[in-house]
Amino acid sequence: DARQSDLPIVFASEGFFRLTGYPSEEILGRNCRFLQGKNTEHSKVMEIRNALREERETSVLITNYRKDGSPFRNYFKMAPVRDPSSGMVMQYVGVQCEVPMEMDVDESEDCIAEPLRASTDADLHVVAEALSRGQHPCSGTSSLKSSLLRVVNRIQQSFVLSDPSLPDCPIVYVSPGFLKITGYSQEEVLGRNCRFLQGPGTDPESRQALREGVEETRPVTVRLLNYRKDGTPFWNCIHICPVRNAEGKVAYFVGVQLEMQDAAADPGCRAVTQTISENGCLEDEPAPRMSEGTELSMPKENRQKEKLVHMGVVGQVRVAVRGIGSDGLCKKMRPITH
Repeated sequence: DARQSDLPIVFASEGFFRLTGYPSEEILGRNCRFLQGKNTEHSKVMEIRNALREERETSVLITNYRKDGSPFRNYFKMAPVRDPSSGMVMQYVGVQCEVPMEMDVDESEDCIAEPLRASTDADLHVVAEALSRGQHPCSGTSSLKSSLLRVVNRIQQSFVLSDPSLPDCPIVYVSPGFLKITGYSQEEVLGRNCRFLQGPGTDPESRQALREGVEETRPVTVRLLNYRKDGTPFWNCIHICPVRNAEGKVAYFVGVQLEMQDAAADPGCRAVTQTISENGCLEDEPAPRMSEGTELSMPKENRQKEKLVHMGVVGQVRVAVRGIGSDGLCKKMRPITH
């Protein structure tokens, strides 16, 4: 499943069980890497990883290991399965075919060249075509590429990603933490602007600070009164930061939410903008056109904790986005020279 963290196996054929010696309960829910061992070729593993990041087909001749520890040579062919309407990668299909270990590598490659390769390709495309005709749960799911989706799914905090290239900068990813805090479902959040959390008690100056931060593509942090789906208010420390891709273009805005448990929060508090210094630390700067005495009136240690949460989420998203080019492909690494 390309939409889940670590790409777990959600189906394995009887042929896979016979080839590997593993039963169904020891396979489903795991990543295929459990078949690797001490003599598995690192270059072949990297080719598979790159194909996953680039969402493309690949085939490798790789050494894998059965449950009893015995090695076998595996001609492995993998292809993405896309939803016909959205083009999103929903699954990856992997077809395995054992090649005799007594053959040397060159002979094995020649052996694969014709009937074996043709048979494996045919099997793969039959499965992929069948899956693409099936009903995928696309509606209400994130439109992020699967390679980025797998990274952000691992982040535990409450946050959203918005796409500035689309009208009104809609939310294109929402974390489970956000859904838990707000009470909304994923279907009710995706495609909307974050302002739907605002209500009658939301401070206009803080809303303006958020708007200006997005328009000027700079980080901004505000303490804001928001509203859950059931109408109950809560104090939300929001940090919004632009995330640029490998070409330097703003690809997303990440918005990190941190619910404040202080019931006696000062309703008069306003925005504090923050910038990222060269060493990665957040530095406070007074927000423009803010009156005196409007900084966040909270203990210094609490503000430091909030900064760490905000920095952690933004940093993880930034690394993931910068590892993907504007065309969705992973950046090529320069060869190391000695």
